[in-house]
Amino acid sequence: MDIRRRNNVSVTGRADGPVVLLAHGFGCDQNMWRLVVPALARDHRVVVFDYVGSGNADSSGWTEQRY
Repeated sequence: MDIRRRNNVSVTGRADGPVVLLAHGFGCDQNMWRLVVPALARDHRVVVFDYVGSGNADSSGWTEQRY
C-alpha cells in the first residue's frame, strides 16, 4: 500500500526549504494545522498526515489487535 495514500499525506511549501513534519494528537486530524501551514509554507517544506484511524487516513489499516 502507498503510505501517502494510507495516511492522507500532504506536502506543501518551498521545495528547497527545511522540512517541518506536523503530527496531530489523539482525537484530532491534520485539519488542526490548517492555520499554521500557510505561515510555515512560506519558508519551509511542510508535511502533514493523518495517523491510522484518524481523519482521512485509510481505515482498512486499523485493527484492534495492533492499536
